Amino acid sequence: MAGIIYWCLDLVRLLVMPPREQAYALGLIKRMRSGRHHLGSCGYWRSNIEGRSIDADGRPLPWMNYAMIEFWRERLRIDQHVFEFGSGGSSIFYSSQCASVTCVEHDPVFADYVRKLLPSNGLLIEAPDTEEAYVGALAGTGRRYDVIVVDGLHRMACARAALAALEPRGVVVVDDTEADIFKPSIGFFESAGFRALHFVGLKPQSHAAARTSVFYR
Repeated sequence: MAGIIYWCLDLVRLLVMPPREQAYALGLIKRMRSGRHHLGSCGYWRSNIEGRSIDADGRPLPWMNYAMIEFWRERLRIDQHVFEFGSGGSSIFYSSQCASVTCVEHDPVFADYVRKLLPSNGLLIEAPDTEEAYVGALAGTGRRYDVIVVDGLHRMACARAALAALEPRGVVVVDDTEADIFKPSIGFFESAGFRALHFVGLKPQSHAAARTSVFYR
């Protein structure tokens, strides 16, 4: 809803601009829509228009800032196994980059939607939104993972659970660590002997900077 309000306000500002400024603004919008402009080539423009996290060609992306998405593209490998607290376009994206992705989702309707899009190397676990069931889905798989993504409910509890299911050289990724409620995860991992790598920038469908943190040994 807030995004629609912002778009409407921008439209009103555009209509009342002096002709010269209006021409400049329209030219800038045209460049933003094209592949020659970063906001066009990364998919930001299309994501805002269609209301979903996608790249310029319409392929699903994680709902994380674009710096983090580029890091994923560079560092994820076809022999890695990913576990994700949460699901969505990110699950589809990870499945295209890695050996397997296992995700947990608490919303039955959204779970059905994602499950239909996941390829054969993707597994969705449907769990209630209680902390015990949701967080316990990770241990319930009975295996360790190269990458554990914390991007859903009960994030601090998920972060703590990730340590027991992480491969020795594995990493934990926590999204939205700019928010006060998720900032404690930084101190938690640092006290457990991890280093932090932070990525900040715009994410699809957003007008504010967001931070995603990668914790590694």
